Amino acid sequence: MDALFLTGQRGQCPRSFCLEEHMSFTVRIRSDLSIHALSVLRQQGFSVMKTPHVGNIYTNNLIMANAGILMNFYDRTIGQRDRNFHPHKLICNKEAEIVSCGTRLTTHAYVQSPSTRSTLFTPGRRLIDCHMEAMHRAMPQAECVVYTDYLKARVDRVLAILEIATSEYPQIWTHQVSSEGERLSLQVKNWKELQECGIYGLTCEEHGALLPNVLNVLVDGIIEAERTGLNEVYHLSGPDMVHYIGSMTDLLTQVYDLVAGRIGLPQQQVFHLLPVASVRLAGDIDHKAEIDELVEAWLSLEKGNRDRSERIRSVKSEDRMAVIGQCTEEKTRAGLRFREAALVADVVFYDISQANCFTQHDMLHGRSFYVHPWAYEGTVDQISTLIHVATRHRQARK
Repeated sequence: MDALFLTGQRGQCPRSFCLEEHMSFTVRIRSDLSIHALSVLRQQGFSVMKTPHVGNIYTNNLIMANAGILMNFYDRTIGQRDRNFHPHKLICNKEAEIVSCGTRLTTHAYVQSPSTRSTLFTPGRRLIDCHMEAMHRAMPQAECVVYTDYLKARVDRVLAILEIATSEYPQIWTHQVSSEGERLSLQVKNWKELQECGIYGLTCEEHGALLPNVLNVLVDGIIEAERTGLNEVYHLSGPDMVHYIGSMTDLLTQVYDLVAGRIGLPQQQVFHLLPVASVRLAGDIDHKAEIDELVEAWLSLEKGNRDRSERIRSVKSEDRMAVIGQCTEEKTRAGLRFREAALVADVVFYDISQANCFTQHDMLHGRSFYVHPWAYEGTVDQISTLIHVATRHRQARK
């Protein structure tokens, strides 16, 4: 089951399952929770975090930020390779303009070309600051932090974890960044060599080793569990993380066991991972009618299916065929209504790789952000099913 899911279509949501229940660092894939339920968990003291990238924050992430989810913006991508957030561009009004070098790590990138769409992007300014200021202005109520700042605020604890992990697994360090922002390969044999190289953002401000993904996950899990005093954390995945984390589970457990034995961590930690890429029932308020009709048509179809099944089960045998005929006609009409709604709701079915979706920069141009209430109330699995069925209708049209 795990392998089938992990190689499945990008953005599809699996049923809830546990990758390895017996492991000390247990990753549980969850799709049975709603965004509202996550907000309640956060109010109860649990860590609930999403780690989008710095850049153009599209609808799915705006929904999470608007719901009060902690947004920890990962700032260590390269613009031309980041097909999700395109940090070297400014996306507004469904158009993208290049404002910075796309080959440097975002941490080292500066605005090179003045923007025609935003006064925030002025030549010489740090690219991160431009995107993040736009996000803060667009959603001042959102709780946002940049990943490098998140690590710096906990530098002593993070370094303690990294030293222990590196003592046995130095081979997991594979990349570093130069002072010019170039991402280079790296090999170290021990903690001393890593110290000599420097760890970017922790022991060196301009260059140094970059934390590998497996340590990013481990550090986030440990730090958030210690911060809350609870050994279960909830992490929201975009379209990518849920696909690659399965290949990490053995190493995550091995490194966690090593660290836990040295610094007194709980014997088991649970890392709940929610694949929320399909939670996208929102957009420019000018498209509220299309978004509403898509959701309402789907909920009507689903409720009707349940009601029709009950009618068929409860009807007398001599009337069954007539009732089945009526139910079939009703289902066809409801299905056609949903199909038509899916075909016109372009605002929901954006393709982030095309750099033409609604972002925080649109909000600063007076375009209000609308979220359908069911985006918060429906479970991830329920919303994913809607998006999957609607996508099939849209693809069939082509």
